[in-house]
This record gives sequence, structure tokens and C-alpha cells, in this order.
Amino acid sequence: LLNGTCPQPDGKVLAATKIQIGKTFSGSGGKQPRQHVKCRILVCADSNTAVNDLAWRIHKSALGPNGKVGEFNIVRYGMLPGEEKPSKGGSRNLAKRSEDKTIGAGCSEKDAFLQEINVERLATARLAGNTSNGDQSSGRNREGPLSKHISTAYQDVLSNAHVVCTTLSGSGSRFFIDAVARDDYSSKSKTVSDREFDVVLIDEACQASEPSCLIPFKYNPQLVVMLGDPLQLPAVIISQSAAKCQLGRSIFNRLEENGWPVDRLRYQYRMHESIERFPSRHFYGGGLMTAPA
Repeated sequence: LLNGTCPQPDGKVLAATKIQIGKTFSGSGGKQPRQHVKCRILVCADSNTAVNDLAWRIHKSALGPNGKVGEFNIVRYGMLPGEEKPSKGGSRNLAKRSEDKTIGAGCSEKDAFLQEINVERLATARLAGNTSNGDQSSGRNREGPLSKHISTAYQDVLSNAHVVCTTLSGSGSRFFIDAVARDDYSSKSKTVSDREFDVVLIDEACQASEPSCLIPFKYNPQLVVMLGDPLQLPAVIISQSAAKCQLGRSIFNRLEENGWPVDRLRYQYRMHESIERFPSRHFYGGGLMTAPA
């Protein structure tokens, strides 16, 4: 997930480190072997474009539980590339909308992959499979805001994923909450509790407002990782009065201003070292380094 300088649990700092999904370090000093853990990760960003890029990069570079790149279950909740606005009509139009989410021959490899892991498309496929197996109830009672058969399909898809990618606002949508949130007052089922997330990762955390970043915290993660650069673009706030009240300040900025430890990734991969010298000197205290080509 992180390409750059990444601190390890034993205190060492390694370049080009990859996090292995489904495994973790255990013990102290890094001397004990890695152990398998059941770890579910919610990956969020403020925009659909950023989430799509994250899903694609995770697929192409992150390691699965078996140690191989890309061999883990990842799903994308939300709009597909090219969709300009959210679909309307809730569950009543689920099957109809999903007819337009078929994988096209003319799209790029990335767009084809994003269509393939789209939660709505996967849930529709499950519903179609249930109907063909004789479960005629899956085609009935679709007038409710979130009918039981659709809710179950979403739960099945999301609960079987190692990594779920969505926008910050998407993680607070009714469909998503009903599919993944645990209700401690109505159910003691271990299956339901397993739908919570162990890790929440927020990319471009400095470009999102504090209320937006707090949305995925509702899923009781054991670990929250926020990635961002407070020296680049802040959150876009239209209201001047809201900006004066610091609505544009991200939770990343708030934590940093209050002394929370921040790990800086020092290596940059985007520009020649002769160009890198200026931002390094004037914005980052000379701390940037150019990775070898």
C-alpha cells in the first residue's frame, strides 16, 4: 500500500516496502515470524477519482495473504468511471442500473477492473444466481428502501472482501451502513460483527474536511492510517464563514498541530532532483530525497 520509506515494527526503515494484506508482524523486535490474521481494510478518499486510483494501485502492487501480488478480495463501492452523478431510486433500480455496468470491450484495463470489482454488479450477480437456483423471493418486494434480499447480497459481497474501497461520503451512505455496520443491540452474531473493519486507511486526508474524515471512524477500527500532505491543497470550502471557523482544517492537520507523531515519507518519485531541490528547500526543510531511477 505504501511505496516509499515505511517504518517497520522493529524500528527499521526500509525503502519500497509493501504491506502484505492478511498478514502482520507479531511480537517485539521483529524476530518472531509473521502470522496470519483476519484483517479487513476500508480504504477511503475524498473523491471518486482518488478511490479508483487507489483500488487500481492496490490491485497492482499489494500482496495478498499468500504472498502474491493482487491475490486478495477487493471491491469498490460507489460510482464507476464515467458516471457523473449517483444513481437514484435505491434498491428498486438495482438490477436495471447494473445492466449498464457490464464490462465493455472498449474500456481500458483499469476501467474494466473497476467494473469487475463493483459492489453493485457483484451483488446483482449474486441475486441472479439465487433466482436461477430457485429462490423466487429474490425478485419480490423491491419497493422498500433497502429490501432484505438486496441487503443480504450487499452483506455477502462486502463481508467476503479483504479490502473495500469507497469515498468518505460513500462510507456513510445508507446502503453501505446497512450492509457493514454492526448493531450490538439487535444481534450477537459473529457473522455480523465480522463485517466491521480492522483498519481504516484515508488517502489525501489533508484534502478532506474534518467531518468527512470522521465518517469511517464509526466502524470501530483498531487502526486508522491517514496519508496526506498538509503543505499541498487543503479541503475546498465555499462558505467564507465556515472557513473562518476552520471547517477547512483536516483532522490530519488538527492532530499534527496538537503534537501527534507524524511519519514523513521522504522519497519522491515524480521529478528530477534538480527540480526537487526548490520545494525541498522552501517547503520541506531540505528533507526530500529523490529515489534512484
